[in-house]
Amino acid sequence: MSADQDQRGSTPVPADTQAEPEAHLEGLGARFMAALELVRRGEIDDATGELNAILSVEPRLAEPRMELARVLLDSGRLDESEAQAREALRSLKAGGQWVEELPEPVVTGLAHGLLAEILRQIADTDAVIFGDPERFRAITKEARTHFEAAAHLDPDNQHASYHAFFIGLGQDDEPAD
Repeated sequence: MSADQDQRGSTPVPADTQAEPEAHLEGLGARFMAALELVRRGEIDDATGELNAILSVEPRLAEPRMELARVLLDSGRLDESEAQAREALRSLKAGGQWVEELPEPVVTGLAHGLLAEILRQIADTDAVIFGDPERFRAITKEARTHFEAAAHLDPDNQHASYHAFFIGLGQDDEPAD
């Protein structure tokens, strides 16, 4: 077994993180807060760059990825936003919550709500509205499912509850459990 592999011999571990597995995360919290401040000030390109830089150091961090998805959504970059939100959800499902100040169901609920909102906005585009009706139904059904998951995980999430209900109106299928 080489010095760069873990005990199973399959996953490379950078030599500088073998002694302290979380050493590469050092300073990322401050950088994340700085990125949030850039967003607040409307410096979107700089914020996007900083969030991408954070994710290049540790791509499994869900919260910076969620913030990047939100920035992309607000910038109208729906496809990129959707990809980031889906990856954030994958990270959270794999136990990748980074910020400990919020309970896991709240963070996961926020991620579901974010993806649902992105899908709702995609469904509102001309290409989807005037395109294939099956694609429209599939997107709105998935959006509703994510809104419902968000509302279930965080009952105080009124945005998710509202949209889970109204997106479901007129649908032929039963609401998701």
